[in-house]
Amino acid sequence: LVQANDTTERKRAEEALAESEARFRRMVETASEGVCELDRLSTIRYANPKMGELLGVRHEDMLGRPMGDFMFPEDMEDHTARMAQREGGQGGVYELRLRHADGGSLWTLVSGSPVTAADGVYTGSFGMFTDITERKRAEETLNYLAHGCDACGENFFQSLATYISQALGMEFVCIDQLEADGLHARTVALLENGRIVDNIRYPLAGTPCGELVENRTCFYASGVRHLFPEDEVLQQIAAEGYAGTILWDHNGTQPIGLIAAISRRKIKDRAQVESLLRLVGVRAAAELERLDAQAQLCLV
Repeated sequence: LVQANDTTERKRAEEALAESEARFRRMVETASEGVCELDRLSTIRYANPKMGELLGVRHEDMLGRPMGDFMFPEDMEDHTARMAQREGGQGGVYELRLRHADGGSLWTLVSGSPVTAADGVYTGSFGMFTDITERKRAEETLNYLAHGCDACGENFFQSLATYISQALGMEFVCIDQLEADGLHARTVALLENGRIVDNIRYPLAGTPCGELVENRTCFYASGVRHLFPEDEVLQQIAAEGYAGTILWDHNGTQPIGLIAAISRRKIKDRAQVESLLRLVGVRAAAELERLDAQAQLCLV
């Protein structure tokens, strides 16, 4: 009888443990954060679907690969130091930049902890990864506007166009001043393939910039050149994605210019692109108004 009771209790305990493990696995599999477990050599033992989504790969394909495959070489030294802390029994929260499958990068906030066997021996580490790319990009943009761009006038706009291109990974950027007729725009900075080129004046009709001015917003993740067949520039550069923002006067009632970023590839993250353009747009609008006021003084 005692043996039967022991068997029953053991079976109940095993069932409870199995249920707990299944519940934990469901939580991890459906988590909104990336979850990854590494062995002592930083080889990936487990990755949940969200982790694969963050990196643009199937999470099953991550198994058995070194974590370094998804990191930048210059960040490996810091990662090694973090793993040494895990082996020493320390957890921690830190920021980590990772490589996306499309060649881009993303910033994550990692909450890491050591993993030990039943006897207490260190076997690896466990981490939860939260995508903070948008926040980091906003911080970098604000830092650039506050400290990284002391130029003014034409030099400011050229510097800003270069920054936008590099930050977004987009090949073409134009910063325009709208003319009084509302039908034309004149670029104050024009960047093509990472190089500043001569400014131009162009009609807005038949261009996405014209739609931007008319509707106050314009975004095309892909196919923009096919939607605007009369825009010769879009055809020449084989434009695919387009994002633009209006530059408003200090009262916020009158459009005075625009910023457009154009890519030969599909734009994948609309929110991040539009957020950056809005941030830099405030500073660009102020500089346009300053130049206009300066020009008016010269006429007096």
